Amino acid sequence: MQGREAEMIPRMAPLRRVAWPKRVVWKQDDVTHTRFYWLERPADAVKEREFCAAHVDGQTITIETPASDGKLTLRLSDELLDLDQPVRVMANGNVIFEGKVPRSFAAIEQSLSEREDPDTAATALLSVSW
Repeated sequence: MQGREAEMIPRMAPLRRVAWPKRVVWKQDDVTHTRFYWLERPADAVKEREFCAAHVDGQTITIETPASDGKLTLRLSDELLDLDQPVRVMANGNVIFEGKVPRSFAAIEQSLSEREDPDTAATALLSVSW
């Protein structure tokens, strides 16, 4: 920003980070990543320019624009939906998962080892494919 970072502080100060957005639109560039918010792709499946979008409505997660090979891990938290209740996952108009997703210490441990931010730590992981 050519030394003008301080000019942004008044504009940024009232904004609030949403750690668990209800809708995620993820477009890979030529530099790829394996996770974006609550979506995760296996490292060997990530492709340049790949596009994926998903949203949460109540207890239903809808994968709007699936990743090309149909594999995702959903990184879940009670901040996103109620993990005490059954979760439904939809892709291409079909139910690909329906049931409870158990919280696990392994999910929390993995999240915190990747990013030391307790606000974004997943408490449950759900791998889905279609």
